[in-house]
Amino acid sequence: MGQCQSTPPSGNERPETLEIKIIEESSNPNAPSSPNDGDGVDCPSGINPTPEFISIVIFPQVLKNYAHLGEAANAKMDYSSALHYFYLARDGFEEIHGVKSHGGDNSIEVVELEFLIASAKDELGRCDEALTLYREVLKKQEKVFGLEDERTLTTLNNTGWSLYENKLYEESKEHYEKCLERKINVFGENHAKSITTMNSLGDLYLDGFKDYPLAIKYKVMALEARKKVLGEKHPDTLSTIMNIAIITSCGTSDMKKARELFKRALVGYEGQLGKAHRMTKDCAGNYKVFLREHPKEKGAAKELKKLEREYPDAS
Repeated sequence: MGQCQSTPPSGNERPETLEIKIIEESSNPNAPSSPNDGDGVDCPSGINPTPEFISIVIFPQVLKNYAHLGEAANAKMDYSSALHYFYLARDGFEEIHGVKSHGGDNSIEVVELEFLIASAKDELGRCDEALTLYREVLKKQEKVFGLEDERTLTTLNNTGWSLYENKLYEESKEHYEKCLERKINVFGENHAKSITTMNSLGDLYLDGFKDYPLAIKYKVMALEARKKVLGEKHPDTLSTIMNIAIITSCGTSDMKKARELFKRALVGYEGQLGKAHRMTKDCAGNYKVFLREHPKEKGAAKELKKLEREYPDAS
C-alpha cells in the first residue's frame, strides 16, 4: 500500500497511565462543617492549628488536592493545567521530605508525581523533556518499588514509547523487550498490559526498523492474546487483524493472505458495528486501497466495484 502504517485499535497503544495512589477522594460534601470553619484552617474539634499540625496534616492534604486537580485536568486533556498542578504538588512534597536540602527525592509521592509530569510533557509534545524525566523516574521506581511493580512496568513501557518518539529505536526496542518479558512474568501473556507492549513492539519494528516479518510476529502475538481475552469479533481484535493485513500487503509477497485478512476484518466490523461506523468505513477504505494497488488479484475489480458502491465515502 502507499504508506504502510498500522492503525491503533480503539484501545490506544500510546503510553500507559496509572492511577496514582496518593490521590484521595474529596471529602463528603454533605458532611457537617468543622467547628474551625472560618479560621482559615480546617481542623478537627479540639485541635489548635499549630504550625506543626499545619505542616504534618494540612499541607499534605492541600498537595493531594493539587494532584487531584492535575488528574482532573489530565482527564479533560488540559495538559498545561495538569502540568501546573503536578508541579505544585511535587514541589510541596519535596519540601515536606526535605528533598531540596537533603537530596531524598525517592519518596513515593515525589516519584509518582514526576511520572505524571513526564506523561503531561509527553502529551504536550515536549518529547525530549519527557524522555529525560521518564529515565529519572524509572531509576527511582526500580529502587523504591522494584523491577516488577506495576508502576515501574508502566514507566518502563512509557520510556520505550518516548525513545521511539525521539527516534532512538535501538534503545526503544531494549526497553520494550525488557518490559514485555517482565509483564508476561507478572501478568501473563494474555493480559491487556502485555498485549499493549506486544503491539508497541510491532509498531516499532514496522515504523522504526521497516522489519516487516518481526512487525507481523508481534502483531500476531497480540492478535492471539486478544482473541483469547476479547474474542474474535471484538473491535480491538478486528483492528489488529486489519493492521496485520496492512503490514502483510506492504512487506510481503503474500497478497492472498493480506486479502483474506482485510476481508476477515471488514466482515467482522460490519457484523459488530455496522456499515455506518467509522471503524468499518476505515477498514473498507484500506481494503479499497489494497484492491486498487493489486488489480490483477483474482476478482479484485469486481470486489472493488462492490466496495465503491457500498462505501462511496471510504477511501
